[in-house]
Amino acid sequence: MQVPPPGPEGPPSYTPYPRGQGTVAGTADQLASLRDGYFGLNRAGLITFVLVIGLNVVWATAPAESKLLYIGLGYPAVMVVSGLSSYPYNKKIAFGAGWNPGIAILASALSAMFSCICWGLLGLIVMQMVAAAQIKKFGVRSGAFGLKKDMINARIEELRAIA
Repeated sequence: MQVPPPGPEGPPSYTPYPRGQGTVAGTADQLASLRDGYFGLNRAGLITFVLVIGLNVVWATAPAESKLLYIGLGYPAVMVVSGLSSYPYNKKIAFGAGWNPGIAILASALSAMFSCICWGLLGLIVMQMVAAAQIKKFGVRSGAFGLKKDMINARIEELRAIA
C-alpha cells in the first residue's frame, strides 16, 4: 500500500478520535426526567396492584347479589386509577425522550385499558423498557437487574458539570 504524496496543504496528519465517551442524547434535565419516570412507574404499578388486591378481597367476601356491582364499579375504578397514577411518570418519560406530550396520554390510556387484565403491568413494563432504552442513549449502562439510580445520578452530575 502506498502513502499518497503530500498535497499543497502539507502531509496528511493524524487526529485522535475520542472513544468511550458516548454521545449525549439530551440534557441533564431530560435524563433526570427519564430517571423519575422510570422509577416512578413502580409506584404506579404498586398503587394499582394494592387496589386490585383490595377489590378481590371485597369480591371474595361480598354476597352474590352485589358481585355485579363489583364488576360495574370495580373494573372502571381500576382503569381510572391505573391511567391517572401512570400519567405523571409517562409525562416525564415523554419529556425526557423529547416526544410529543400526547404520547404520555396515549401510554396512560393503554395502561388503563389493560389494567383489568394484568393490573396495567404490561403497559408499565413496556414504558419502563422504552425509558431504559432512552436512558442508555445517555451512556448509562444497566446492571444485571436493570438500571441503578446511583449510576443515573452520577451521569446526571457529569452532564451538569459539562454544561
